[in-house]
Amino acid sequence: QLRNLLALTEHSSLSAASQSLGIAQPVLTRSIQQLELELGVKLVERSARGTRLTEDGARLALRARKIEREMVRAHEEIEQRRGNRIGHVRIGVSPVALVLLLPKAMALFRRDYPEVRVSITDGLFPQVFDKLDAAVLDFAIGPLPGGDALTPYQTETLFTGEMGVVARAGHPLCGIGSLSGLIRANWISCGPVDGPGDILEASFSALGIEAPVPMMHCDSAISALEFVAESDLLAMLPRRLLEVSHMRHSVGLIPIREPIAHATVHMFRRKDMVPTPTETALTAALRLCAKAF
Repeated sequence: QLRNLLALTEHSSLSAASQSLGIAQPVLTRSIQQLELELGVKLVERSARGTRLTEDGARLALRARKIEREMVRAHEEIEQRRGNRIGHVRIGVSPVALVLLLPKAMALFRRDYPEVRVSITDGLFPQVFDKLDAAVLDFAIGPLPGGDALTPYQTETLFTGEMGVVARAGHPLCGIGSLSGLIRANWISCGPVDGPGDILEASFSALGIEAPVPMMHCDSAISALEFVAESDLLAMLPRRLLEVSHMRHSVGLIPIREPIAHATVHMFRRKDMVPTPTETALTAALRLCAKAF
């Protein structure tokens, strides 16, 4: 019944939903009616324009999607405990973690689990929490916001990355040597607006200096690096990002004598989601590769 309800969320009519399920339309209709009778609410509204879920139907569909995913995970776990290294792992990864950490961890994981499917969502934080809550993702890697947002999640620090002031090659301010001397420079900030905090703001504030107002903002550090390479903008970015970027010959670090705030990358999952054996193996590979940082 829940599967049939989910089919209706993906199609605009009973006929299209029944066709996708490979069942007759009257069978689908009776299934939905039985579910409505059991719950005592109307789940579906029919009109000349098609079929849509009621508010109760939409709320039930959200839970049904999580139930469906958990059933799939249960079947996969049983097979994996039998020794069959199959399954599907879905992870959300921040852009920087995707570039710095995931390729090496995946290569290590693939040695023992070549048949396991891995879906990677290049996600910005904290929006990725919505996908964790809906069981679309099994776990995620990236920075974390503070406060009550962490309560439902089990978190683990993977690595803390050193940040640096990045400029294009030949930038006229390359010899300044201090943050205070760069306060009038044109800056680009990066990171999600509701994310874990602005490194630019934190670094200047630690010196008792009001941070400069950025001329631009990018959610992704990788996107910010593109703008830095083609302009006089400065940015505070992970030092290791320059080592793996294809633009490493076009940009460089400005030596700064004052300390710069660090960025921490975490691995996290919902506390009520028990990892399958393949998920456990992938997280072990991620931990091992993160030790290099």
